[in-house]
Amino acid sequence: MIGQPSRLSVAPTIISFSTDGTKQPGPSGIQVGNAGDGSITFSTSLVKGSSWIKLGNSPSVVTADSPATIPVTAAIGGLAPGDYRDVVHIDSTAGSADVPVTLLVSGGPTLDLSPAGSLFTVREGQGVSNGTRSFEVLTTGSTTIDWTASLLGGSGWLTLNTPSGTVTPDVPSNVSYTVDPSKLATGDYYARIHIDALNTTNAPLDFLVVTTVAAATTPAVPDPSPSGLLFVVSPGALVPPAQTIQVNTSSAAQLTFLAAANTFTGGNWLAVAPGTGLTSSGAPGKVSATVNGAGLAPGIYQGGISFTLQGNPTGVRTVNVVLIVTAGSQSPTLISRVSLNGSIGQTQRSGLAPAAGGCTPSKLVALQTGLVSNFSTPAGWPTPLAIQLADDCGGPVGNASVVATFSNGDAPISLQLSDTKNAVYSATWNPRGAASQVTVSARATAPNLQAATAQIIGTISPNRVPILFKHGTIHNLNPQAGAPLAPGTIVQIYGSGLAPGVLQTGLPLPTNVSGTTVIIGGVEAPLYYVSDGQLNAQLPLELSAARQYQILISANGALTTPDSVNLEPVTPGVAALVDGTIIAQHIDGSYVTTAAPSHPGEVLTIYLAGMGLTDVTVKTGEQSPSDPLAHPTVQPTVTVNGENAEIGFAGLTPQSVGLYQINFTVPADAPSGNLKLVVSQAGVESNVSTVVVQPAPAAPAK
Repeated sequence: MIGQPSRLSVAPTIISFSTDGTKQPGPSGIQVGNAGDGSITFSTSLVKGSSWIKLGNSPSVVTADSPATIPVTAAIGGLAPGDYRDVVHIDSTAGSADVPVTLLVSGGPTLDLSPAGSLFTVREGQGVSNGTRSFEVLTTGSTTIDWTASLLGGSGWLTLNTPSGTVTPDVPSNVSYTVDPSKLATGDYYARIHIDALNTTNAPLDFLVVTTVAAATTPAVPDPSPSGLLFVVSPGALVPPAQTIQVNTSSAAQLTFLAAANTFTGGNWLAVAPGTGLTSSGAPGKVSATVNGAGLAPGIYQGGISFTLQGNPTGVRTVNVVLIVTAGSQSPTLISRVSLNGSIGQTQRSGLAPAAGGCTPSKLVALQTGLVSNFSTPAGWPTPLAIQLADDCGGPVGNASVVATFSNGDAPISLQLSDTKNAVYSATWNPRGAASQVTVSARATAPNLQAATAQIIGTISPNRVPILFKHGTIHNLNPQAGAPLAPGTIVQIYGSGLAPGVLQTGLPLPTNVSGTTVIIGGVEAPLYYVSDGQLNAQLPLELSAARQYQILISANGALTTPDSVNLEPVTPGVAALVDGTIIAQHIDGSYVTTAAPSHPGEVLTIYLAGMGLTDVTVKTGEQSPSDPLAHPTVQPTVTVNGENAEIGFAGLTPQSVGLYQINFTVPADAPSGNLKLVVSQAGVESNVSTVVVQPAPAAPAK
């Protein structure tokens, strides 16, 4: 058999840290692997050499079966509030890759929602037995934050159970809500739970709730909760307490379910009772899962409890089960917690210290708790991912890096620690395309512990809905994923299913084109261009710099899962060709080219976006005035070949929307060649471009 050539793979594609400036962000990491045969040798470096990024030690050789993780941490000491960015460059014997790393020092507390949204799949008129769920509100920093919640949409089918609450950095706050689909006809329904809080730098935030109602003739499937169970036993306590699984479904009538325990390693240590029962929307079934560690050597054992409904044997859903048999005697404490889908589960857990009897942790243990095995989810809608981490002594591990990868080609996702007590790492996945089988792999690494990987298999069903790509909102002229943007900047927004067709808009710019709107910080953004995979919009000038805002897209009433953008006062970008050659005009309006170069002492005009607010107030989407001209409040500088150029005018281009221009003079002593040109404002540099300069032709002899 012919082998596959070595191929470098890295995950995730971007790392983002966030802090209020007082609390150190948690660790992250870059997974380096080989997608082919043989081995790959690699090295790492920082493109800018930033001192705030710390790269830890990792193996320098990887194979398909032995990936490596480069530990990445952000050192915030001495950093002022603002956005910081560098790139980790990975060079290898099988290619190279760049992973941007961003750090937001907000200068104040921020909120986060975990997960970012939820999906209910029901049958018309059949109700749902897991209709009450919750999500967590988390915060950074050291202060207590009071928050309020309200509904945007959902009339008649969504009820908010928790209208307000308080969150601290160490204790998340739960927001409970209930979906009642009993009166909903077949179709898809969207609503948002709006979370607001004073004295935060990124509120308000919206939590997306999607309910899809299928025909009553659609076969019912089981929906067990929780999705994962962790048991910890030691030689002195081989039979821990049972844990309960609730068997949900969407059926007004009672249906018979079947439950079966399966073990993949270690023999028959897992049992479930009863093996059959009844379930319905109004009266979900319940079973007890038990383990017996007698005869098992210390180690990690995998199993599952599968559920089917009578009459639909193909609709199997399997709860993931992990058993840890420790090397020493201990008495694990039983912790109750709310799982991601809102039902109560039990989790076995011990303390962080080595157990009595000499158990010293050496391995990570990873359990999928966000999705069951054999899951089925439609493309495009919020799908919670969650991994619970422990060590092989049963203690929670809260200093790990967790990255999820997907066999269908979706971008890898970093999971963040959302439950410090139980060491649960979570994220929200929006599957991009249908797949009859997709494997979700979550690999976890932590200092001084052997890495662990948890895998589950499921399906993604076809679904035509709008999807906003993570970090998909970028500067139109200086595109960098995850980089901050200035109010008023022209941006490109990437996704799929964003608009029904391609349309270039005209002036005045509309905020709704063919049913598509872009909402940033609660403000509808003017649109220059729409298509299925890309929108061009102007960031609202009403938004404040030094803040983070949510962005979401509505396409004919269907909503995307929100993403976020960071705003700074200025983020200049110059218009240039793909090869970096600047788009510049001579004084007569013709373009500077190799055939028509610029000359020392000549006045040129260049065009930009992202230069921020101006001394003349211009509203979002409005044409720039001709009289008076609008100059940026943060004055720019232009350097050509490292030498300052004299600026005659800098400001908004008259009668345009969001477009700036600078008229400058090429230095009289500029040498010939393709010279480096950089625009900067308050130390923030634009993308680097080049301008072709040649001596002016000699005057004809008289």
